[in-house]
Amino acid sequence: MRLAERAKPGLVLVQEPWTLRGKPQNIPSGFACFHAPEVDFRSMVLAAEELNAWLREDLSTGDLCVIQSNSLIPNRTTLIASVYLPGDEQVVQPALVSLVDYCANHKHELLLAGDLNAHHTHWGSSDINDRGEELLAYLCTTNLVFCNVGGTPTFDNGRRAEVLDATVATPGLF
Repeated sequence: MRLAERAKPGLVLVQEPWTLRGKPQNIPSGFACFHAPEVDFRSMVLAAEELNAWLREDLSTGDLCVIQSNSLIPNRTTLIASVYLPGDEQVVQPALVSLVDYCANHKHELLLAGDLNAHHTHWGSSDINDRGEELLAYLCTTNLVFCNVGGTPTFDNGRRAEVLDATVATPGLF
């Protein structure tokens, strides 16, 4: 959050945010904070106020926060999603499939980033696990394109560093 305070990006997609009694903490000024109404949410999106974004509760869950903005690309609807895929649950979540299908069916742009808890060299991990194989197989059935470049670790616990996060988007965002 300190980086967001200094750099002032237009969007910050957060997984496993720091919360206190169900309320996100240390939200930088100038951002609207969005998350599903569940108390134990694990994903949220911070959007610069000038994006005029709003929460898509119909597409959001505690692990998938979806916002919509019609200001990113003129005359285009863009959905932005932060996703947390728990390591102890199925990797291709029904809510994720519903979001991707919704965007494809309505010809909306989609930017999706998250903590996948899945390994695959396709998005920069040093190895491949079953979750990574399953998620990649699903994503290959969609029109989403990987945005990850390089192998800078997104997870580091001092004993191991790994790329567990990925960003995908529809081609219209490039």
